[in-house]
Amino acid sequence: MVEFFVSGTLVESYINCKRQAWFHLHKIKPFQDHPLLEIGRLVDEDAYERDFKRVNLDSIQIDIVRREREELVIGEVKKSSAAAESARLQLLFYMYTLKKLGLGCRGLLMFPKEKRKEWVILDDDAIHRVELLISDLEELSKSKTPPELEKKSICKNCAYLEWCFS
Repeated sequence: MVEFFVSGTLVESYINCKRQAWFHLHKIKPFQDHPLLEIGRLVDEDAYERDFKRVNLDSIQIDIVRREREELVIGEVKKSSAAAESARLQLLFYMYTLKKLGLGCRGLLMFPKEKRKEWVILDDDAIHRVELLISDLEELSKSKTPPELEKKSICKNCAYLEWCFS
């Protein structure tokens, strides 16, 4: 059994592809020089330069932290809204983690290339979704083999492509 540790990247992986999340849980790294990983890093570094960036707290790495009208706002920067649902759940996981630490906040998804922003609220339904997700991830961590391959449109751009299709 692997050590169970939930991170934002794991949450995002699980929503996009359970097989990818299994690889992540079992410390199997993606191809680090994958072009889309590089682009994601560049977008993250270059966007929203005035904001405080890269706050690391235990299992979360928040892209942007700022105050707006006496309220804490945390932001997640993505290169596109194509995987907005996984980005939304990643941000909800961060907000959930902060809430457990006694810090309330609002969340903001940012897609700089699209010049689009989306507010994210951690309500009771969102808390329930995050708790179910954590439970699902814990079960996945106990599995000795990865889930069956599901061919999806995102596969062609995945940094784990070689692991799945070899």
